[in-house]
Amino acid sequence: NYGDSLRFEGNAIDPEDGALANTQLEWKVDFHHDEHTHPGLTATTGISKGAVFLPRLGETSTNVWYRVYLKATDSKGLSNSAYIDVHPTIGQMEVKSSPVGLPIGLDGSFTNTNYNFDIVLGNERVLTAKPLTNRNDSLFQFKNWSDGSTENNLTFRGGEITSITANYEYIDKYISGKGDGLRMNFYENTSFQEPSILTRVDPIINYQ
Repeated sequence: NYGDSLRFEGNAIDPEDGALANTQLEWKVDFHHDEHTHPGLTATTGISKGAVFLPRLGETSTNVWYRVYLKATDSKGLSNSAYIDVHPTIGQMEVKSSPVGLPIGLDGSFTNTNYNFDIVLGNERVLTAKPLTNRNDSLFQFKNWSDGSTENNLTFRGGEITSITANYEYIDKYISGKGDGLRMNFYENTSFQEPSILTRVDPIINYQ
């Protein structure tokens, strides 16, 4: 799992030389994602065992694995190699909202709830609930997550939770339009008694 260390250990025996020394062993670890690889451990000699830390951040795909290579070379320069693949444990995460149908972001990409996705255990991801959002003609304000957190961005790790709900509360009607701005009436009195002395539309409201 991400956040753990991938530990390896091995040896080699040659029919003529017997047990080979650590200096005759070469280790390499590759991180595979789909059809390409990234180096996890470059070719290293002089050890019979070791470990590679698996970072929590970075790749979010579940189609990943580590391949550990061991190459042994005898006193005559003849070599042979073997490898083993190590696959991660995959979990599932469910994202919901109350009310249902609101956009909740996963690593910055928003999808309307409810939805599910697979995740490698230990993989660190971020869910985002917008402070204000709408569904049709209703405007909602974010209240909290079902675990009690009130931060809009919720950082979590695969396997820690399997379901989370973003709770919203209705605050008003949502009006969508393509207006020119906010129309304002100005008065000479504090009780807003007609007639007004000026009416205008401001596209940007930033009075200071």
